[in-house]
Amino acid sequence: MRFFLPIMILFMSLISTIALADEPTEELTTIRFGIISTESADNLRSQWGPWIEAFAQQTGYTVEPFFAPDYQGVIEAMRFGQVEVATMGNAAAMPAVDRAGAEIFAQRVSTSGIAGYHSVIVVRDDNTALQSIDDIVQNAARLNAALGDPNSTSGYLVPNFYVWERHGIVPQEHFRNVTFANHEGNMLAVFNGQADFAVFSSHTFGRNMQRHPEAVAAMRVVWRSPLIPDSPLVMRSNLPEMTKNRIRAFALTFGHIGSPEEVSAAREILANTGGGMGPWRGSNNHQLIPFRQLDLAKQRTALAGRSGMSEADRARELAAIEAQLSDLETMANLLDKGL
Repeated sequence: MRFFLPIMILFMSLISTIALADEPTEELTTIRFGIISTESADNLRSQWGPWIEAFAQQTGYTVEPFFAPDYQGVIEAMRFGQVEVATMGNAAAMPAVDRAGAEIFAQRVSTSGIAGYHSVIVVRDDNTALQSIDDIVQNAARLNAALGDPNSTSGYLVPNFYVWERHGIVPQEHFRNVTFANHEGNMLAVFNGQADFAVFSSHTFGRNMQRHPEAVAAMRVVWRSPLIPDSPLVMRSNLPEMTKNRIRAFALTFGHIGSPEEVSAAREILANTGGGMGPWRGSNNHQLIPFRQLDLAKQRTALAGRSGMSEADRARELAAIEAQLSDLETMANLLDKGL
């Protein structure tokens, strides 16, 4: 489709102002955009298609979607140079940054302007035996659990920290059966009676309202997490600077810059992308601080219960974890103060 030709003038002007002086001589022509399969690939292709088309038309790149069955698939693809840009949860962004050379440059924002979401634990509304999270904890041994990918922020990391660890539960040991699937699959597992409860993102309700309205209507939330900073956009840090600037400029101007008609059209595309969102806002790797704290707390709990190690070794590793937590707390406090 013909897309926002006038905005290209503003877009290219922005690129020229932020390009570095020592511009690389080699530019990419193709950008592979990694998408985690939180739903079926067909659904994701439909959701992301118009945004990817706009990405290509406004940057001049050929943009190819790269669908992976799980978080590790996209992380490894980025690590080996098979993906340049990706959307993923914060939990997956940590190994992407640490091991795959990724950097965060934007953060998802909801259509209402909220840059966050919730992890939820749900049951079928007609399941009268499970009215609260205490009912799930007390009846763990007879329940079938549908959990998210172990690298999923909302599907695993957050509920593990806020619920399972605090109740002394190791899901694979305490529940009758545990399956790991994407958000859509977990909701359908509960709806179809294959699981007693499921964990997924609050975004899942909106994303599946049209495809599975009966399943959405049949869900009842028994636990909701504190607000989680929304998912980041990441790119490989070793991309040519011109490429990085062009990608960043598109993501952060789309839905913000242009005529009223162009902005409205861009926001309509965003509202139908990835379950619905507003224009992206700028971010960086500091977004991961609370998730690193959650991950270290998880490591601390696991270390405290690990057998087969001396108390001296345990104390040394615990001290290292506490030092990292202290450093992160200091950094978070400085950022809060704008330092």
